[in-house]
Amino acid sequence: MTPGIEPGILIAVLYISAGIAFTGAVQGIAMIATIDPRSRPFWLYTALSVIVVFLQIEVAQYHTAASLAAAVTAQKWMNAAALVFLPLLFAFIAFYTGQFRIKPWLTTLSIACAGLIAANFLMPFGIRFDHASSIPIDFPWGERLQILRGSASGVSSIVYFLFFGVLLWGLFQAATLIRRGDLLTGAFIGTSLLAVIIGAMATRLEDLGVFRFIYTGGFSFLVFVIFMEIMVSSDLHKASRQIKQLAFNDPLTGLPNRSALLSLLHDALEQARPVKNRVAVLIINMNHFDIINDPLGHDIGDALLLQVSQRLQQQVRESDSVARLGGDEFAVVANELSFTYGAGMLAEKIQHAMHVSFDVGGNTLNIATRIGIAVFPDDGDSSTSLLMDADLAVRHAKLKGHDQVEFFRPEMQTAIRERQRLGNDMRTALAERQFELYYQPQISASNGKVDCVEALIRWNHPRDGLVSPQKFIPIAEETQMIISIGAWVIEEACRNLGLWRRDGIRGVRVAINLSVQQLLQPDLHELVATMLSRHGLKGDDLEFEITESAIMEDQDRSIVQLKRLRALGTKISIDDFGTGYSSLSYLKLLPIDALKIDRSFVTDIAENSSDAMICSIAITLARSLGLISVAEGVETETQAAMLRNMGYDLLQGYLHAKPLPATAAENYIRERNGTSLGVAIG
Repeated sequence: MTPGIEPGILIAVLYISAGIAFTGAVQGIAMIATIDPRSRPFWLYTALSVIVVFLQIEVAQYHTAASLAAAVTAQKWMNAAALVFLPLLFAFIAFYTGQFRIKPWLTTLSIACAGLIAANFLMPFGIRFDHASSIPIDFPWGERLQILRGSASGVSSIVYFLFFGVLLWGLFQAATLIRRGDLLTGAFIGTSLLAVIIGAMATRLEDLGVFRFIYTGGFSFLVFVIFMEIMVSSDLHKASRQIKQLAFNDPLTGLPNRSALLSLLHDALEQARPVKNRVAVLIINMNHFDIINDPLGHDIGDALLLQVSQRLQQQVRESDSVARLGGDEFAVVANELSFTYGAGMLAEKIQHAMHVSFDVGGNTLNIATRIGIAVFPDDGDSSTSLLMDADLAVRHAKLKGHDQVEFFRPEMQTAIRERQRLGNDMRTALAERQFELYYQPQISASNGKVDCVEALIRWNHPRDGLVSPQKFIPIAEETQMIISIGAWVIEEACRNLGLWRRDGIRGVRVAINLSVQQLLQPDLHELVATMLSRHGLKGDDLEFEITESAIMEDQDRSIVQLKRLRALGTKISIDDFGTGYSSLSYLKLLPIDALKIDRSFVTDIAENSSDAMICSIAITLARSLGLISVAEGVETETQAAMLRNMGYDLLQGYLHAKPLPATAAENYIRERNGTSLGVAIG
């Protein structure tokens, strides 16, 4: 350094500004480390900050250079930094403002700047001067620094054209942000770019000797970094709020999540203890949400969940809280209850609201709910224990079917553990052939012959013995094992019927029950077609029984599926008719062949005139629609006689036969229908 150069305040400010720019780079890295989705602009901002650090240091080196040659070298590195800065700035503003179609322009600008950088180092004085001299400048406070002055080069005009073009485009994008309502970001980008424009113009005048100041552009870059750092800090604050929002709120519905619910419940319990109020936790589970979400798409499923959340909030009081626990489960914290039955009344209100159809994306959707309830202080003394108890209650409600409300009871823990054990054992039952089909005959009321046999699954558990379907089928439905088990039932029924056909039994169908999940299984008709072909059967050898409630889960898709099965030639019957909550008007839309009156109406038909009336109405309805009528649960001759007099076509029940293993069922059919081995009838 020459003795005439005396660095002081201005050089100190340049080094301080380099430190500020470095802080901006660190903050850019911090922004990248967050989960904010706009990480690409902050990579670019970090690179911009690093370039400004280098630029400010080179400006300081330039002003304190020991010779003209050293000053020119520093000047060349300053020019190179500015040319690297240019495409980075362009890309930063483009990505930050959502201008993603600028790749060709960015590529062109980058190539142009790379060429200019090469020219800068090849030219004797860099791209700013054709000829330059080193001139020391004295300041009133005693500081003396060096500056280059000379005639501007032609290349520098190109650089200034590019530079101002990018800056003016950036100002336009800032104005666009402001028009869109993002005042803060637009103002920061616009102000910082304006500072750089003013600094660049002042530097141009300074180079020509018109304006006596030390590299105004260096200080304009300091202003740029400060304003952009404020903008990034603002975004860091917004990101932290978003992270907090994600930590305690469900992103889809905006409701509190499980963590927030525990906190809300804890506060509710603390308020309830001194005044001895009750607090109830209700967990609401949507029945078979997967059969809506999977076939119709997650967009429809999400829209349905959003409507459910809104409907739930409409049913509770202002003092209550609604949360989403995840998936298709919601929770309600009901505060300030004087009596336990208040929670039950709220559960009924919620279920009534959920029975109203949802219109989602042009689809009319019906859902059923199961609700589990735990009440403070009876069932638990802490937020965690109450939530666990309510969860046990809703899981118990799932086992009992649709639209169930269950209050927590201590014995539920034992029942749930048993359910889990059976669920685990069921996974190996198929592989180890522990399941078996029994067949219960349906007898013709007119001639006493077997017209159809209903296939009923039994589980020969290696430790528990014969497990009732009423016990394991709900578990299979909850765990979705019902799809695999149902496929096995179809294949096994077809296999046995194929053997009976080869042994000469004709004119007897096998009826197979379908669950909701099976009915809405997209490839069900393909599975049935494959089994029929494999075992040499025709479509009308099979009959499928579906309950009213299964059809009402999704009427439109159910009708489509039933039509596909009918196209194969199979028969369709409505099982447990009369117990569903739907209107009878849908019957004319269904491609069905038979109605099975529920056993609950047959049991007391001789003693209860209302049951007898229902049975009579059902047969009249079946006749008017041209359907076969079947009565199940027939256990006495009196019942059979009354049903025959009413005109029922088929009778099923213990009066004629209990469910029988395949061999016993075959022998029963031969005996009843008068069929000898190898002799075909029908």
